[in-house]
Amino acid sequence: MKTQNHFSRLSLAARLYSIFALFALLTAAITALSDYNTRRATELTESIEIADQAALNVERVNSLVYAVVMESRGVYMSTEPAPVKKYGDGLLKFNDQIMAVVTKWQAIVRSDDAEQFSTFKKRIEQFVEFRKELVRRAVEVSPAAGREWGDNDANRAVRSALNNDLEAISRVYAERGRRIVQQTETNRQLSVVLTLLGVLELALVGIGVFIIFRSIARPLSVITSTIKLVAEGADHVEVPHVERSDEIGALARAIQIFQEAMERNRKLNSQVSSESKAREERARHIETSAEEFRAAIGAVLRAVTDNASNMRNTAQ
Repeated sequence: MKTQNHFSRLSLAARLYSIFALFALLTAAITALSDYNTRRATELTESIEIADQAALNVERVNSLVYAVVMESRGVYMSTEPAPVKKYGDGLLKFNDQIMAVVTKWQAIVRSDDAEQFSTFKKRIEQFVEFRKELVRRAVEVSPAAGREWGDNDANRAVRSALNNDLEAISRVYAERGRRIVQQTETNRQLSVVLTLLGVLELALVGIGVFIIFRSIARPLSVITSTIKLVAEGADHVEVPHVERSDEIGALARAIQIFQEAMERNRKLNSQVSSESKAREERARHIETSAEEFRAAIGAVLRAVTDNASNMRNTAQ
């Protein structure tokens, strides 16, 4: 109630400025939040794509390492040069594919997986070099030399360490995935907030239109009709909104003053007209009295003259 009373005491300009300022504030807030949400959505989309690519790289490297191990077993089990060459070529091809995946993978490494990826890369390079040497020994020396180089505890330790590296980097990506899910939820909540702000702005637009109609448009229409009646000379016109403290109230009070001035002018004109009629009546009365006086004097003078004439005649 106090807020409404305070608002009603504001001038029309202040009311309009307040409404427009509120609209501008809401629009700026919605624009800023929309821009932030859009940028975050773009970043999240990029993060999701990178996370998917990284997870796919883990699976690719795992499958390629498994393929290399299978080709290595083929080398171990072969005794003839031709099968050794065949399995060796397959192993080297998978080695090249592993390094191609690792090279592309490095381009999408971020700060959270940089340390684990660095360790993994060194380990995978060690694995690849180890397998290259296995093929070289099996082809250039003998299948037995290749088996002796590769089929041992040291090689299995490297393979086990490589699996641990892949598991560690997979945990990093799992944690990244959880963060992405949380950020996605935050963006969803922000989208809900933006929707609510949009609804609020529409509601405020409606309220603003209603306030403008009720506080400005309708009173001005009534004031315009009142001015027309006063200008046409209508008597005792009730001027509305004189109690308002804004421009409409000032206009209504000005109309009321104008109406009172016109009423005084009418009374003065009526009084002047009455006095003029009285003066005319007095003038006519005086003129009539004068005529009657002149007639009486004339009669007296005629009687005196007649008497004087009679007296002269009698004396003669």
